[in-house]
Amino acid sequence: MEEHKQEMLQLLRNGSNSPVILAGVEMGTASWMARQIIECATSTSTDGFCSESLWVSLTKNYDIKWLYKAIYDQLSSDSIPEEWEYEDNNSQLDKTAQDLTVNTVDWEQEENQNAEQEAEDETADNLKVKIQAQLEKRKPVLLVLDCEGNNMHNNEFKEIVLPALSSISHRHLKVIITRCETGGADVIQEQTELGVMLPEESSSLLEKSVGKKIHEIHDFKRLSDAIANERSMRAPAAITVVVGALNYIAQNHNYEALTLKSAILKAAYYEKPLSQAVSPLLYCAYDMMQGDVTKKCFWHSLQFVCNYGGIHYNELITHWIMEGYFDPVDHIEKVYQAGHLVLMELIDRAMLKMQDNNIVVVEGAALDMIDTRPRGFGGTASLGLVRVLKNDEGFGRVTHIDGMIKTLCNPKIVKDVSTLLIDGARLNREVQEEFFSSMSGLKVLGVFNSGYKPLISSFSGLKDLDVLVLRNCDPLEDTTDISNLKTLRVLEISDSRDGDSSLMSMPENLFDEMTQLQSLNLSGLQIESLPSLSKLIELRLLILRRCSRLKKLQSLRGLANLEILDLSGAKSFENFHDTGFSEIPKIQLINLSDTKIRKLPVFGELKDLTRILLRGCQDNLRQLPKLQQLTSLLILDLSGTSQFRNFMFRDSIAELNHLKVLNLSKTKISKLPPIPCNLSELNLSGCSELVELPSVTSLKTLEFLDVSDAPKLAKINHESFQHLTYLRYLNFSNTKVENLPTLSNLRNLRQLLLKNCTLLRNLPAMEGVTRLDELDLSGCSALQVNESIIESFRINMPYPKLNLDQCGSNLAITNSSPS
Repeated sequence: MEEHKQEMLQLLRNGSNSPVILAGVEMGTASWMARQIIECATSTSTDGFCSESLWVSLTKNYDIKWLYKAIYDQLSSDSIPEEWEYEDNNSQLDKTAQDLTVNTVDWEQEENQNAEQEAEDETADNLKVKIQAQLEKRKPVLLVLDCEGNNMHNNEFKEIVLPALSSISHRHLKVIITRCETGGADVIQEQTELGVMLPEESSSLLEKSVGKKIHEIHDFKRLSDAIANERSMRAPAAITVVVGALNYIAQNHNYEALTLKSAILKAAYYEKPLSQAVSPLLYCAYDMMQGDVTKKCFWHSLQFVCNYGGIHYNELITHWIMEGYFDPVDHIEKVYQAGHLVLMELIDRAMLKMQDNNIVVVEGAALDMIDTRPRGFGGTASLGLVRVLKNDEGFGRVTHIDGMIKTLCNPKIVKDVSTLLIDGARLNREVQEEFFSSMSGLKVLGVFNSGYKPLISSFSGLKDLDVLVLRNCDPLEDTTDISNLKTLRVLEISDSRDGDSSLMSMPENLFDEMTQLQSLNLSGLQIESLPSLSKLIELRLLILRRCSRLKKLQSLRGLANLEILDLSGAKSFENFHDTGFSEIPKIQLINLSDTKIRKLPVFGELKDLTRILLRGCQDNLRQLPKLQQLTSLLILDLSGTSQFRNFMFRDSIAELNHLKVLNLSKTKISKLPPIPCNLSELNLSGCSELVELPSVTSLKTLEFLDVSDAPKLAKINHESFQHLTYLRYLNFSNTKVENLPTLSNLRNLRQLLLKNCTLLRNLPAMEGVTRLDELDLSGCSALQVNESIIESFRINMPYPKLNLDQCGSNLAITNSSPS
């Protein structure tokens, strides 16, 4: 790798104006090398030959104008007067909106002319001219065009990307292009194909990157070699990410030495099915994240970068806040600080990368990770902005100041504010009737926890508003005036306080002229029926979480673009008007958890549907309609749907080859249908009628199996589980099993839980089970355990959680302490 780096540096240093290409075998390798080159090329030592670097991640939906604008925006970012961000609050920002908007007619005409001129300049040709002008002012600039997440074909690369870069060629511009796939050496002469690192290189990279605490861990050298050369497959990006996770644990005072040791052991032995396109270490590092909010923010960032490229860190935090990841928003300043802490954690963990110009991108090796959270990204966001925004849209440059997040602009010119997030406490300092009317350029407005009753009527002058969020704003006046905001594409009027919303009805025709609406969130409102949705032909997200008085959903006819339908927590909801989901052919997520749904519409052939969530549908739902045609289904969750008894068709799920998670816990299912072979997680805990566990021989990628608290389970139709080589979690607690299948060679098994298996007399063969973190045999009153077996566990489990309380062998085992 060092040889490749020096080769690239020499090519760039020699002044070639042609782009040079890094093509990596593994995802993330080329972008990792590009960062190494940036570090050397922009060094302040005598070896440096570039004054600065730019990083543009090519999105899946790019066009040439977008590419030029992304480059120009980064080149011109330093021209924004940063002092605006820190201007004395007392001198300007405490003025009321009325004081700040006393402008002359001449000034307004000048501003309108400037805006028109700016719009005219946003053509590809004009952007090229602007880029050239910016480059003339600078010393050499190194541009990295990161194409690793684009997966474009060579023809597209040759016919679109290279000519576009050639058009902005300049003596002060050096260009590196990163790609994932190798090949196409005829594209351009200066191409370097990157394989894997040499064993000594990968070991050296890890050892130089980890902190002192990690070096002090017993047996560090052996474990680090296993991580660097076996688990990472010697891919530098994978090593960098897992090092970030380990260093974060080592530096965080909430973690103990035991946790750090456990994390290193986990990384050293972590395995995933070979069919995965992503390095197993990426999933290992992700598993080490603590906190649901951090994970939500990571997945949002990944989706954003895949669709739109890099994003300024302030804008990214604003996205997180708008999507509700830090709710409730009592004070914008505190929420922004919380978002910044999460940002820094993800950067420290090397899952996000901060470029020199404060643009954030995602580690390229993570771009193809599969999100197996039950709700996924689409089911956790409040607005789905990633789905709605276009390539050239966004919040723009924003800053947090004076209790608000707002457009970074001259504070004297309120008209230039296009994005504003404000909480009720800050809004109370203004003359509310006039505050919003002065901001005629507003496109994005979020108001949180405001008790100002005539709030909606104060928006009447916001004719260009695209995004409006009113979260926990109660009491609200009549919502009729919302209909005047005809340009809205995103609307949220929600209340997170259970049953406390005073808004109980909306006009039937409220949305009739809001035909551009793509995202609608009315969560937590006490409405019994919705306004007509028939005109919302562009609607992509319909979010009605916790609408506890809503009983029925009108026909979805005409909503052909709908992707997310979420009625979770609408505890009175019973049925749909439509008998089938054929009216919404693009649907990706259906969440009816914690509702009273009795009968589901027919699914039919919904090729994009990845998640069906029916958690906690208690005493009503007993069967599912036919599922065979749902070929993209990833998650099926019926946990807590206590009267669900069977699938209507025996082969209902057998051919769902993309299904990863099947959760039937706390249902009344007595017999399972044939299970699809690519399943990763099977949860049957609390299945009170389950008598036997059917064959799981074909489930060679299974990682999680839980049949605990199934009081009738006595039979397991297996002699051996040794084919389940990726199994990490196995739980038979509180069942009537007398014998367990052979567990030999389950080298990835970390938790074996057999609590209160009162009929179990002997442990099965367990040769090769050497990585257990937890073994619970408590309450196994008939179990006889050979002391040599227990001793072998102690040897192979450096920090074991061994529970033998009330075990038939009466052995007293204590955890060994860290050495």
